[in-house]
Amino acid sequence: MTAKPERTLAISGTFTAEPINDALEFWFERLKLPFALKHAPFNQVFQTLLDPASLFFGNQKGINTVILRWQDLGEGQQLEANASSLIETLGRRASQMKVPLVAVLCPCSPSFLASETAAELASRLDERLATEATKVSNLHLLTASTILELYPVSEIHDAVGERLGEIPFTADFFAAAGTCLVRKILGLTRPPYKVAAVDLDNTMWGGVVGEDGWEHVRLEPAHIGLQRFLLEQRSYGLLLAICSKNNEQDAWEVFERRPEMLLKKEYFAAARINWNPKSANLHAVAKELSLGSDSFIFLDDDSKECAEMRANAPEVLTVQVPKDGRELGQFLRHVWAFDRAKITAEDRKRNESYQQEIARTAEAKKANSLEDFIAALDLKVVIEPLRASMLARVAQLTQRTNQFNTTTLRRTEAELQSALDTGALHCITIAVTDRFGDYGNVGAVLYSFQSAALVVDSFLLSCRALGRGVEHEIIRYLGNEALKHHLEEVAIRFIASPKNTPALQFLDSLESTGESGGLYTRLFRIKADYASRLAYRPVSYTGIKPDEAQRAPNAENSQFAVIDYGEIATHLSKVAEIRREIREAKTSNTNLQVAGESTAPRNKTEARLAKMWAEVLQRPSVGIHDNFFELGGDSLRAVELLVKILESFDIPDLTLSALLEAPTVASFASTQNQRREVRCLVPLRETGSRPPLFCVPGGGGNVLSFRTLAMNLPEDQPFWALQAPGLDGSTPVEDAREIAALYLDEIRTVQPSGPYYLGGGSYGGVIAFEMAQQLVAQGEQVAMLALLDTYNLAYGRMIPRAKAMYCHARFFAQRAGANLNLGNVPLKQWPGHLRQLGRTATKLVGKILRMFVAAPENQSQPKPAGPALDLKGESNRAIDVLERVRDANMRAVERYTPQPYSGIITLFRASIRMNEPYQDEFLGWKPVAAGGIDIETVPGHHSGFDRRELGEALNRHLLRAQEQQRGLGPVREDESATVQSA
Repeated sequence: MTAKPERTLAISGTFTAEPINDALEFWFERLKLPFALKHAPFNQVFQTLLDPASLFFGNQKGINTVILRWQDLGEGQQLEANASSLIETLGRRASQMKVPLVAVLCPCSPSFLASETAAELASRLDERLATEATKVSNLHLLTASTILELYPVSEIHDAVGERLGEIPFTADFFAAAGTCLVRKILGLTRPPYKVAAVDLDNTMWGGVVGEDGWEHVRLEPAHIGLQRFLLEQRSYGLLLAICSKNNEQDAWEVFERRPEMLLKKEYFAAARINWNPKSANLHAVAKELSLGSDSFIFLDDDSKECAEMRANAPEVLTVQVPKDGRELGQFLRHVWAFDRAKITAEDRKRNESYQQEIARTAEAKKANSLEDFIAALDLKVVIEPLRASMLARVAQLTQRTNQFNTTTLRRTEAELQSALDTGALHCITIAVTDRFGDYGNVGAVLYSFQSAALVVDSFLLSCRALGRGVEHEIIRYLGNEALKHHLEEVAIRFIASPKNTPALQFLDSLESTGESGGLYTRLFRIKADYASRLAYRPVSYTGIKPDEAQRAPNAENSQFAVIDYGEIATHLSKVAEIRREIREAKTSNTNLQVAGESTAPRNKTEARLAKMWAEVLQRPSVGIHDNFFELGGDSLRAVELLVKILESFDIPDLTLSALLEAPTVASFASTQNQRREVRCLVPLRETGSRPPLFCVPGGGGNVLSFRTLAMNLPEDQPFWALQAPGLDGSTPVEDAREIAALYLDEIRTVQPSGPYYLGGGSYGGVIAFEMAQQLVAQGEQVAMLALLDTYNLAYGRMIPRAKAMYCHARFFAQRAGANLNLGNVPLKQWPGHLRQLGRTATKLVGKILRMFVAAPENQSQPKPAGPALDLKGESNRAIDVLERVRDANMRAVERYTPQPYSGIITLFRASIRMNEPYQDEFLGWKPVAAGGIDIETVPGHHSGFDRRELGEALNRHLLRAQEQQRGLGPVREDESATVQSA
């Protein structure tokens, strides 16, 4: 059973990020993580970061995630300016959020990185974002290099998916990114392990030193790799310990006498090398290091020793490493327990601190008494009000300090800053040094002033400073602070947890009166005068007993299930393994069988199709009612499946949209037996009580791009899309009027007469415009013509030539300015950069000249489209078809000159504008809009509207037009829309 979602993973992306859901949902279910997934509107990253009413700021318990590519942020200087602003915004907003903010940096496309200048810019931006993440404790970074290093993917980019639906990556990459994001989430939501305790024989080295001798144990590459890995973890703050059944002298000889050993004796914070049970030794090490044994990872190759540890120390994370050394490196990289959300300066100093502690312990054994030892330490305690630079450290202390923590209230940096800014809390920090070294910043106290008392909200002190009088010094400071404010008491709240018995023992050692607030809550009232004069007295810190830990509430750890990290590292460390598990989980969790029907093929056709489905989806078998897309099918796999079908079946007019209409084997077989006599009309929603909407997609002519828009319209609104001729492998059409006439013939098979509701996206809007013109000329009524960010490409021929030349000169200057950014280009790259600018300038000037010297449309001769493609005989044939049809559509639209239209044009403009020649608010349609233009601005850019916002706006205008047709009143003007008369 899936954990009840108590937290939210909120995602905002610069591209369509929803395909990452498959991996996230799989891991949430498998690991029983209580997260619900929510996506912000498409490509609204800045709005989501800045708007106080956005999804991110409403997320009070969970994690916020921005998934981005630099190239999605604009072009040239605009890209760099936008990226710089985004980096600054990420840092600033992360420090204000109550939950962590994770930035997932995805790779730019090969076409973008082909430019040396763009590649250099992307690299600089990567570095700047990494620097920002190190400065802001609440901002966490997951880079493309990390994703691909952990989970290599052969095919990263999906050019077809990007063109059809702003989905730039393959399902394999999304699986890798989703898995890495879950690893990051675990690092942010679970306390890190503090110690790795390792076995020696057949783990640290090959062989048994007691039998083979130090000179004959094997130090193979796998063993050296393990040591290198542990050294790296040690540099991140993980303590190392040894738990081995061996003769101690024999074991240490290997470290001392084998030069290949990377790990040295002094690198271990503690060791138990004897013949006692390893669980007993590990508990002894935990006691020596003053750490809970549940913060230990135990590594051993022996299954019996691992079983003994699991039985007698179940709180320890026991991981059995592979006996085959060739698998060890891959295995260790995928033991998620070693992951850390962020490495801090305090983490890197931890091993040094424990070495100092070992020296202190040795000194303590020589001292006559504890008082003499404390006196000999030459302890120096610095207590001061919180400095801004220490805010992150205090937040870390609230998250990590367990034993001497009076309330164990966890706070983020943003929550602390908010409480301090409002005056609800005050804060002091504690730094300690002695003659052995610097403890660093080891404590903090959060408190407030109330009517008669200084009330301590949280009193936190690292265990390495405990028992040396630091805690007494803090109480003296608080007593003096209370007296300074004429307060009589210092009141300290205490809330019991499984581990904070030491804090209770210290409070019990003070003279106080108190009151109980329940089974686990107390308030200690200490006279301010007594506190200000408190002298050091040794306190017996005995830690916590197991039965006390069982009785105390454990809200921290109960929210997550136990994770079998070894199983993940063994069987789910590769993308292929993860995707296979995702597909199987989808099959088991989804009712894919039609009631009362078998999923086995019923005839030879279904059997052949089922085999193809299975081969493309990399599954052992597929039922006839299994949905291609629900089983992990994406755009590239759809192309692959189409090719297989065309190779085996004689279906000359098959197109990619066939899978959208019939995504199961059974429905596909049935559809092909009963195909409509149409080439282009595709139902995205065939039924509904309202009049149908017919939409023409953009330059590629593929209806898959409208799938999300259809989903964002009400269920009672039928939606039909018109797929470009030529996608079935026949000859593409290069005349806009001919395409429009073909579309109208097919529309009439669904709706014989008007009123008609038409729409078109980008270049498709030009075809929709011509369809409306032809319908009006035939005496039909067009109730609505919706153009989705469509330009009238003939606008330059409709305005005075001087104005057109001025607009293009201005456009050329803007483009040149955006590209002529030599300040950010290394000097040695200037020649290549300038050559590229020259080529770009030549193309722009040539385009301008051709625009003004081109023959009129009725005299121009279309370029021959060439013969129809034989899809069965071409390599890369399906992608070739897409490219061929796109080029034909673009030529058709560029040659078309629209004539005045008597109806109203409803123009949906993207709010984010790129560099455009005319910078015209009507996108060039005013000269032909005899009936006026109704403008609606929708969030997003030309190739990526906010789908939800566009669906709502389109539905609003459809309702107006439909009500007008029913005679329910005149056209109503929205406040957001502007009707302009041409």
